[in-house]
Amino acid sequence: MKGYSGRYIRWRLDEGAVEPYDPLGDFFIQGEDGCVEERETLLDTYLVTLSEGVRRLQTEPRVPVDVVVEPYAFSLERQGTGMAVGYRGHVARIGSIDAFRADLVAAARTLVEVLDAEAARLGTEKPLMTGLREVMSFLKVPLHDAEVTGVRMDRQKQLLQLDLVLHTGEAVWLDFQGAEEWSLSGLGARNVPAPRRPAPCAFRPGSHLNPQQPCLGRPVAVQWCTNQ
Repeated sequence: MKGYSGRYIRWRLDEGAVEPYDPLGDFFIQGEDGCVEERETLLDTYLVTLSEGVRRLQTEPRVPVDVVVEPYAFSLERQGTGMAVGYRGHVARIGSIDAFRADLVAAARTLVEVLDAEAARLGTEKPLMTGLREVMSFLKVPLHDAEVTGVRMDRQKQLLQLDLVLHTGEAVWLDFQGAEEWSLSGLGARNVPAPRRPAPCAFRPGSHLNPQQPCLGRPVAVQWCTNQ
C-alpha cells in the first residue's frame, strides 16, 4: 500500500490500482494532542486545502477553509507558534506551524512522485495537479543560523537533500531538484549556538561532508490514533 507518514500528516492510497488523476485514500492529521481524519477521499484536495489555510493563518488568527470534495470545513486557529486544527468535531493541536508546513510539502511531494510514476507506468500524461505541485514550493521557513545535520545526494537523479535544524529547534529538510553540479567542501556550521541536546552528525566549523557516509538524524516515533 502506497502512503506517507510524517510528523503530523499521514495519508495512504486505497488498495489496488492507483488512479493518477483521482488519488483516493485516507487522510490523517495527528497532533501532539488529538487527531482528525477523513477516509475514502481525494488526497490532493486535502493537502491543497490545508496549505491555503496555513498560508492565510500568517495574517489571520482564525481561518475556516472549505473542503471542496466533502461537505465539511477545516477550522485553523493560531496558538503561539502552533495551531489547532478542527475538523468534523475533532481537534488536533499542532505544536509548530513551521513543522506542519514542512510536513505538507513532504506529503505533497511524495504523492506527486507516486502519481507521476503510476502515469509513466500506464503510458499516460502526468497529471497536472497544479495546486498540489504549488504546495511543494510552500516551504517558507527562516533558514538563517540553521544547523546542517545531514546530507544525501543522488547525482543520477540530480537530487541534493540537506537535513537542517532551525533556530527554533525544528528539524526540516531542504531539497534541490535538478541539481547538476554542487560543491560542499566549505559547508559547515556558522553562527550556530551550542545545541541544547546532543545532535548526531553535527558539523563543526571547517568540517566536510562525506557523500559516502550521509548523516541521519534521530527518527521521530509517531503513534497514530483513529477517531471512532
